Amino acid sequence: MSSRDPATSISVPSYFVFSIYGVMLWAYAASISHKRFAWLFLVSWIIGLLVSVANLLLYIDPRIAERVFGSGASPLLYYSFICAQPIETVIALIGSTLLVCWIRDLLRPPKP
Repeated sequence: MSSRDPATSISVPSYFVFSIYGVMLWAYAASISHKRFAWLFLVSWIIGLLVSVANLLLYIDPRIAERVFGSGASPLLYYSFICAQPIETVIALIGSTLLVCWIRDLLRPPKP
C-alpha cells in the first residue's frame, strides 16, 4: 500500500494536530491544577507528539531516517519508535488511575 493512500493522508496529519491539542490541553490543566495526573498526561502527550512528528516526517519523506542517521540506524529507530508507544500508554494509564481516584475522592460523601 502506498504511503499516499487516503487513509494515511488523513490519519498522519490528524495524529499530529491532535497531539498538539493534547499537549496544549494538559499543559493548561497541569498549570492550573498542579495535580500529578495532569502532569502525567502532559508527559504522555509530549511522547505522543514526538511519535506523531516521526510519523509525519516519515510520511513526508520515507527515506529521511536513512539519510539523517545512516542505514545502520534503522533497527535502533524502529525499536525506539515501537517502545515509545507502550511507554506513553503506561504513563497515560497511571495518570488515568490518579484521575479516577481524584474523582472518587471528590464525589465521596463527607464523613460525619
